[in-house]
Amino acid sequence: MPSFENIACPRCSRSLRLPVEVLDQSVRCPLCQATFIAGARQSTLDTLPETSSVKKFPPVGSLSLDDDIPPVPLAVEENDTALDEVEILEPPPPPPPLLRPIVPEGKPFAPVPFVLFVLNDPHDDLEGRYRAEVDAKGVHFWRGKNRVITAPPGSKAKYRYGTRLSLEVEGRMVEMTVVREEGLAEELAQQIVKFLQGKRDEVRLPKPRSYLLLPLVLLPLGIPLLAAIAGGFNGPPGGLMVWTFAALLVVGINCGLTFGLS
Repeated sequence: MPSFENIACPRCSRSLRLPVEVLDQSVRCPLCQATFIAGARQSTLDTLPETSSVKKFPPVGSLSLDDDIPPVPLAVEENDTALDEVEILEPPPPPPPLLRPIVPEGKPFAPVPFVLFVLNDPHDDLEGRYRAEVDAKGVHFWRGKNRVITAPPGSKAKYRYGTRLSLEVEGRMVEMTVVREEGLAEELAQQIVKFLQGKRDEVRLPKPRSYLLLPLVLLPLGIPLLAAIAGGFNGPPGGLMVWTFAALLVVGINCGLTFGLS
């Protein structure tokens, strides 16, 4: 039974099934019509030293397509494979979007309402004043009946100074300022940042200490007594001046403590 060996065509790299008897002879590829020496590796032999034990083949004269060289058959395993039959693969699916790690909600606490004023948005989508509140699900702010924007716990947040902070909104950092008519806006800004960073479990502002305001309520009741001591309206002008000064003093203390404790 004759022996065969698969030899690759040096031009088209197709495998050709050749009898071992034609090795070291000139053959022609039936596909690309290239002629070559079957089994010869000329480029490798040229780089070997003279003392190499590898057998060198005698030089072969130049060949042309007009030479009467019989074509060789294709390898058996490639006879039934069409050259232009390729498999078209579907493109790989896009990588899944990066999702924010799910941060478990903390214990519920009473929502704290306030106002956010946007100072700088890199996308210029947000500007001006927004109603806002913070609860266990994060910071929510909106304007009118528009959609509610939420910065959940775990969002990037940075406290700047005073009542200013930066919140991550839809992948970008937006600089805002906290406004609260009841006061404590600076403390609220600090607590919001710590809450989003996971350093606080809740946002809770101290309530005004109402017992400190009790003297402000009772103090005006003593003004008539001061007026009587100073002579009242029927006394000399000095008494009226003392009564007026006492009234202004009480009003000033009342306003100062009210704003300071709120």
